[in-house]
Amino acid sequence: VKPGGVVAFTEPIWVLPPPEGKADFMARAAGLPDGLLENDAWRAILEASDLQDIVAEKYSITAREESKSQFGRISLSDYLRAVPRFFKVLGNPQYRQVFSKAFGSTPREYYNYVGYGIYAGTKLITGN
Repeated sequence: VKPGGVVAFTEPIWVLPPPEGKADFMARAAGLPDGLLENDAWRAILEASDLQDIVAEKYSITAREESKSQFGRISLSDYLRAVPRFFKVLGNPQYRQVFSKAFGSTPREYYNYVGYGIYAGTKLITGN
């Protein structure tokens, strides 16, 4: 980023520390096999990158909000094809047992820990 330029991004984060021993499973469930960071860690990265006017805000999400968001990204026909599969998997006792064993609770409780952050900063302008 050029001096005076702005960096801005969103990132999935831990809004609460995950249950002991569950971070890897939950990160993979979020599609992030390398894991997630907490809001303070992202703030520290921005501060260490010589940025000023830093914004680091965290937001929780719910299963309902995520479903609405997903619905907005796919076509109605794709959604209608996916819903029966989703309920078939969700209703499968083996799936629920695997999820419960790996996470220790229901899929809905996953959203107690995972959210997103909005981050921004301006690259410092150094004198000549």
